[in-house]
Order: sequence, then structure tokens, then C-alpha cells
Amino acid sequence: MEISDKQLEDATEKIILITFHHPPADVGPKHSWKERKEFMLKLVPVLKKFKNKISSILVGHEHVATFVDFDGIPLFVSPSSVKPRTGKYYNEFIPELGVNVVSKWVYNDNKNRYWLKTDIDTDNDSLIFNYINIQNNISECSVLIKANSRISSKENRYLLQNNCRENSL
Repeated sequence: MEISDKQLEDATEKIILITFHHPPADVGPKHSWKERKEFMLKLVPVLKKFKNKISSILVGHEHVATFVDFDGIPLFVSPSSVKPRTGKYYNEFIPELGVNVVSKWVYNDNKNRYWLKTDIDTDNDSLIFNYINIQNNISECSVLIKANSRISSKENRYLLQNNCRENSL
């Protein structure tokens, strides 16, 4: 983790998107962050230390279309287009990691399949994440991330678009 710590310490980019496979918290019905406990216990302190620099985290593994506030960092779980799972709502503190995890949008119908489209707008220092329904090619949840590293309040950091209110828990 020393490399990640140093890379984030030295980073001057306005948009910093962190990606890895396993979610750093329980965000779906099948897997637990404890499957990679040793890795997460090293990674999460780095994420927390640089949460004002990190624009967003993108993970997979859980097969659930969900957007989570991970201790102030917007976290997106890329769903499975082949084997979707039903999501559930989380609002919990994880003492071992020292983080709050709050679901902001969860699609709870495993009959529909999604893919996650990510647009990076370098002119406006922002990212737009869209959960696209594969059957009708319509975005069912769009989230705008303001990636300016000077924004410290999570309320000003991301904005769920109106379409996120439907089909969520």
C-alpha cells in the first residue's frame, strides 16, 4: 500500500478514479469485504486519508447495480449483465474499518440487467455514471460527481439525477 499512498500523496490530477475488483464494504447480498480482509485493512486507511482527493471508487464482484456513499467517497458497483443479483439497502458503520456505508441508490429487481457507463468530462472536472438497462438501453440512474479536489463536503460532491428515484430501495 505504500505505492498507493505515495501515488495519491503526489497526485495533482483533478479527477482521480480508484478501481479494484472487490468492494471495500458489504454492498450486496452475496459477498463480504472480509473475503479480502487483509487487503481491505491496508487499503481503507489510504482511501480515508485521501478521500478529499479521490473523485470516486469503482468496483465489481457483487453483480448489483448500486451507488454507495463510502465514508464520504462515492462508490459505484458495476453490475453484471449476465448474472444480476437483487440488491439491498445498507446504512451501517463498520467498526473494524472505521467507515460509514450508506446506500444512495440500489436497483432491487434481479430480472433486469445493467451495465455501468462512465463519462469523464475533463473540461468541467466531473464524472457522470449511468446505470443503463440492457433491455431498453435507458439510463435508470445517473450520478454526477464533481471531481474538484477542493470540495470537502460530501453533500456538494455528488448529485443523483431525478431518474435515480424510480426502482430504488
